Amino acid sequence: MNFSAPFCTRFTSINNDRKRQIDTLKVFNDNVTEITENTEYMVEFNAGDNKLAMLILLSPDFPMEKPLLKITPSISHQWVNENSEIVAAPGFLNFTVYSDLGRVVQAIIRDLQRNPPPLRHKESPVSVINRSKNLDHVETNSSSEDYEQSFEVMSSVIGRLHKMTVEELMKLDENEESLDQFISELPHVKSLKQTVTDMINCTDSLNMENIECKKKIHENEAQVEEKRAEYQKHSEKYENLYEEYRKLAEIRAPKNVKKRLKQKIASLDAESETVAENFLESNMTMDEFLTQYKALRMEVHALKVKEDQVSQRMQMDGSTP
Repeated sequence: MNFSAPFCTRFTSINNDRKRQIDTLKVFNDNVTEITENTEYMVEFNAGDNKLAMLILLSPDFPMEKPLLKITPSISHQWVNENSEIVAAPGFLNFTVYSDLGRVVQAIIRDLQRNPPPLRHKESPVSVINRSKNLDHVETNSSSEDYEQSFEVMSSVIGRLHKMTVEELMKLDENEESLDQFISELPHVKSLKQTVTDMINCTDSLNMENIECKKKIHENEAQVEEKRAEYQKHSEKYENLYEEYRKLAEIRAPKNVKKRLKQKIASLDAESETVAENFLESNMTMDEFLTQYKALRMEVHALKVKEDQVSQRMQMDGSTP
């Protein structure tokens, strides 16, 4: 990259050509509105009963390349494509750096005024113009900002070079350190360096935060492992207690209680029958018989009462007695 005197002269010439073209636009046309300096312009005019506007968008390479011309609102015309861009006007087709932008735009407008084209959509002129301005500005906003930014950077560099002497320019061309220093002192380069520095600082800060977070993660992992071991211990204890509960619940189940009561009652009935037989066979006295038999029958009676209570409870619970 050589910033020599011819280089500076070339870009200064392009800048002057661009300015001259914009000046011709304002000289040969009325109602010229500057939307974005050096980039976007609008010319309003009447064509028959319709109020139209031509938008002129200049790229960073203008006038080395053609401008973008658009008509709003949309019209039906052989020079205009479906995107409302002028593509086939005679003067526009042969546009070069030596053409006059103002005369080209003027010729197109005059032809449209002599032969008013129909609108593609019928709307009021004022609303169409306002809406077209807004829509076109939205559509070209991003590109216009890019063009403007690029042009500002180029203008800044050219301006600084233009103020330098031939000796200083030759030094830039011959001395790499001087060129590096010149570049590093450019405003947009300084801004980029500051952005890089800020990003590095931000990255370092995030890195420190990540290290702290990593420590906390390890601590939390240890706590989780401890809790997991504790949970395992309590889980095993719970399983043992639950098994014990299940066995006790099985024993205390009404049907099993009733079954054991029946077995006990049957056993006592058999025992009381044995006592009666022994008495009849004179194997015991009257007092012994009465004492033993009475005790057995009372116990049987008490057990039968409990059995009835269990049966009633089972009926209330919907279980089969």
